Amino acid sequence: MKVVQVVTQMEAGGAQRIAYLLHEAFRNRGYETELWFLYLKRPAYASKGGVRVLVDHRPSLLGYCWLAVKLFAWIRLSNPDVIITHTHYANVLGQLLGAVAGVRCRVAVQHNILATYPALARYADRLLGTGGIYTTQIAVSNSVVESMAAYPERYKRTVRTIYNGIVLEQNERFRGQPLLNLPITSPKILHVGRLSPQKNHQVLFQSLQRLPGACLVVVGDGELRGALEQQAQALGLAGRVTFLGEIAPEEVRAIMHVCDLFMFPSVYEGMPIALIEAMAAGMPIVASDIPASRELLQDCGILLPADPQQFARAAARLLEKKNEASALGERAARRARQFTVDAMADAYESLFSSRTRPN
Repeated sequence: MKVVQVVTQMEAGGAQRIAYLLHEAFRNRGYETELWFLYLKRPAYASKGGVRVLVDHRPSLLGYCWLAVKLFAWIRLSNPDVIITHTHYANVLGQLLGAVAGVRCRVAVQHNILATYPALARYADRLLGTGGIYTTQIAVSNSVVESMAAYPERYKRTVRTIYNGIVLEQNERFRGQPLLNLPITSPKILHVGRLSPQKNHQVLFQSLQRLPGACLVVVGDGELRGALEQQAQALGLAGRVTFLGEIAPEEVRAIMHVCDLFMFPSVYEGMPIALIEAMAAGMPIVASDIPASRELLQDCGILLPADPQQFARAAARLLEKKNEASALGERAARRARQFTVDAMADAYESLFSSRTRPN
């Protein structure tokens, strides 16, 4: 059986990581599998086997027309049994062209709250989902399902929830290495995520101002990097904030083991991979009280309004009370064991194997 996955842009985001983890899992299970990105934003997976990129830059509106022609040709030539698409533009384009090309099993994965999609993508997604172009939709959390509450029943009846999964095993080769050029004795606060408005970095900076002596490590890249670096400098935090950019997943896990606290003040999320990985690393966590974080953390972290004063107060308590922080991290690590790549791949495999079974 051949499985093709399509993602809008190549970068080290959560949806891209899930697509790649599924790609590896399917290959290990004997499937013929490919992972396609519509365009290159950052070369996070460029050297990986079975990964292809249609164009090497973000296309213009006219460029999307040419990209659609190219994608259709690739689908026809590849002739997959299953097409799985991730992120809203790939869902719309990949599912529609997959239907026209006669792909029998078409799975659209909704990675975020639907109200956050751009207006045109949201309208097209609703139209295709209601019109039966998606044979199945995957919501990565109940929070995503709840964001469809006002959608037509014809749209919602194809939806099922499959939680994202992560690699739980740690890479010992990276553990304990001096990856951070920071004072050993300084409390280190970690944040992992794209540098975008959704992640609400201002709360991190303003919290850090209230935590003298602490350092902040920011992993990820994105369109706001320059502005955030300038903001950190303007707030007098330049020597206390380290921007690491996009780094390998095993290095992210290693950094989680040498940092003291994970802070996650997102405005909205679908099911954040970085948060699950911080849980798996046994980190004490302070996160914004949004539906996805509430669903994921339950009683395994501190959930608060995204207010710098409240975040700083909670962080100061956990940095001081080591036993409380350790107990919180242990509960988080136990809960993270539910969210594995194998469980995720099993659910997808069960779904498309039944869809592609001959009548």
